[in-house]
Amino acid sequence: MPSLARTALFFWARCKALAAEVEKTKIGARPGILHCWGRKNPQRSSHSSPVANHERQTAADGCVPRLTRAASRAADSVPRASAQTSSNNSKTTMEERDILAPVDAALKLFAVNDAATQTASRKLMVKALRNLEREPSNEKFRKLRVANKVVQAKIINVRGAQQLMACGGFYNKGEFLEALGEDCAVKAKAVADALEKSDGSFRVKALLAHSACVRGVAVDAQGFLATGALDNVVRLWDGKGQLVHELRGHEKPAMADGGVLAVALMENGGRVLSGGRDGRLLAFLRDASAANCYVGHGEPIDGQARPTNAQNVSCVACEGDLVLTGSWDRTVIKWNVTNDAPGTRYGPFPQSITGICILQGGAKCAVSIGDGTLACFDPLQPPPSTLWTSDDAKGAPMRGCCSAAGCVGTASNDGLVRLFDAETGSLIRGARTGAEGYLYAVCGSDDAIYAGGEDGIVTKFHAPSLQVALRVPQPAAVWSLAVYGPHLFCGLDDHFGAVLWTSDPSAALEGPVATSIEASCHEAATKAALLVPENVLEGAAARASNQGAAGGEVSMGGTPPPPPNPNYDFSFPVELAGRPGLQINWNRGDDPNMVAIQFCDDNGIPRDQLGDVAVFVQNVMASQS
Repeated sequence: MPSLARTALFFWARCKALAAEVEKTKIGARPGILHCWGRKNPQRSSHSSPVANHERQTAADGCVPRLTRAASRAADSVPRASAQTSSNNSKTTMEERDILAPVDAALKLFAVNDAATQTASRKLMVKALRNLEREPSNEKFRKLRVANKVVQAKIINVRGAQQLMACGGFYNKGEFLEALGEDCAVKAKAVADALEKSDGSFRVKALLAHSACVRGVAVDAQGFLATGALDNVVRLWDGKGQLVHELRGHEKPAMADGGVLAVALMENGGRVLSGGRDGRLLAFLRDASAANCYVGHGEPIDGQARPTNAQNVSCVACEGDLVLTGSWDRTVIKWNVTNDAPGTRYGPFPQSITGICILQGGAKCAVSIGDGTLACFDPLQPPPSTLWTSDDAKGAPMRGCCSAAGCVGTASNDGLVRLFDAETGSLIRGARTGAEGYLYAVCGSDDAIYAGGEDGIVTKFHAPSLQVALRVPQPAAVWSLAVYGPHLFCGLDDHFGAVLWTSDPSAALEGPVATSIEASCHEAATKAALLVPENVLEGAAARASNQGAAGGEVSMGGTPPPPPNPNYDFSFPVELAGRPGLQINWNRGDDPNMVAIQFCDDNGIPRDQLGDVAVFVQNVMASQS
């Protein structure tokens, strides 16, 4: 066997072995179901998540499909001197597949490195590979000196980097990494394309126009998208961001603002689910021909009077035939939208439900709660079926929960993303986004967790390590999130609609629309550039802190006095050290977070008190008759 063939075979076998090693050492590695506190539920079905489906397809094909396309383009673009003749096209395809099989394994090994190491190494490798691709006959581009300090630091001493360079045609010959073989330009382009696509950066794929805040986003395994907005309309879109149907049926409640707060998509072209401020769960047929309506939230519990605004359906989750909704009435209801059997109510929980995620194929359901509590129950058993409850984040209101790397991920008003053990509920670790303001949304995958909020920055964390991977600036505040495959789906504040992002450059939108959207992210991008990743907080260090801010603690409550203004439905005194006579007022249907922000800003109260104020407002609206 020629030495070159032996060397290539060695690296191919070594990459496969190292990839297997990486898979064995991944924590909680399993096909994940992606959820976003009722915003995004690609649901279970007989298949898993889009990520899991992609992995199965990749295993079946023996290569990464998008890299195969890249390699095909590479073969067309190399100089004639190194291109294959048309009579050898089938042979070329086989050779390219042989190239790409170890590329996938080497990329998995390369991903073990920290983000900074990957960035520096990727930049050098792409430069060397592109030089070889453009001028394969230029001797100065065919060798990299191994003893060079930069090459040592960014290739030789980086896990997976030498394997990637070997896939790209550069073999370690002792003194040099040397490009060998007539097909090195094809290999170099294929690997450079793979490295650029794996860097995780996102570009605009589509803008989904809305006239109101998009509070819910969802995606299914076929790539269909759903959005729910405060204009009471649910919209179904195709994978390119083209509107398919507007689905109407939600109504404006009496004496309150209307709006859709959560959406989900059932499997295999099943129903589009939505929950809103009218207390309804609607299950639409995808052709918009009909919809079933389910009501039950906001009803009196244990003989108590019906709470005000407690009917709000804040989150929806589905997997297979399992459909769950969470509400401000502190309960979760399991619905059967297939045969319309009566719903089953779980709870009441301590405070309003803010998010739901389904775990382990429907055997468990985690719910995030307004007071910072995280609870888990078995939705396949009659209530009560509580499996565990965690108070580690109590005091920092949770905004949602998701499944990430086999764990339960959460985002809270204190700016922390946390991971909890799905079996026991124990707090594993937490990490700060470093951003200003509240976090409004969270979603996860089998290897990452994303969080976004008031400042318009989506932060991607590796999971389960919670190391910051990258930040994705947005044009406005982020209210809902979903992720699938190379795509990130963001529901934004008023008039900005939703933006579909992709990490696959070949799928990115080109032209003035994309340029305009990216330009509108300038403010958030400027902030993101100044953020420095903070240390990950392990175990108890990630627990919520309930210490009062300088200037004294805020105490909400007391007997409500007559409202000073007849236009307000609620009026309560606020006790703040050295600040007597403060009062908070709001109307039914007002957003608790906006009420809290307005109150704190008007009275010069530190922003770290916002959580206490918002939780108080939310609880009053859920309990006052």
